[in-house]
Amino acid sequence: MTELAVSGNNIVFTLPESIAPHHIQKLRPSLPTVVPTIAVDTKSANTASQQDFLSIELAVEMATPIKAIVCLRHPILIKTTATKATVQLNKEKFKGASLESSFILAIELEDPHSPRMWIEKDQSGHHALMVNSLHVFQ
Repeated sequence: MTELAVSGNNIVFTLPESIAPHHIQKLRPSLPTVVPTIAVDTKSANTASQQDFLSIELAVEMATPIKAIVCLRHPILIKTTATKATVQLNKEKFKGASLESSFILAIELEDPHSPRMWIEKDQSGHHALMVNSLHVFQ
């Protein structure tokens, strides 16, 4: 979960092309030092490596109607209803195994600046509350 940037009537989601080394160093103590290995059939592995590609799939749910969804640097496929959407990297047009630039998704909303509140209830009966309020200072 992350806080998303607001630019005009757009909410912007960014997936960076890489992680800065100083962030990796912070994670390193929690990473396993011994990685288990398995035998790999090289004939199958060679076939699989020719088909390696990056896959990005996002589910979007908004409180107000979605007017448009645009990816600024990568080809995407979109399915939408009034307030929900699924977005995925277009595998026919994007053949890479990694991003060469950050994946930036702009979601244009009908009314992104109005205050709102969401309440979710889990299976055990616990509630979670999220409040969204955009303050404008002059």
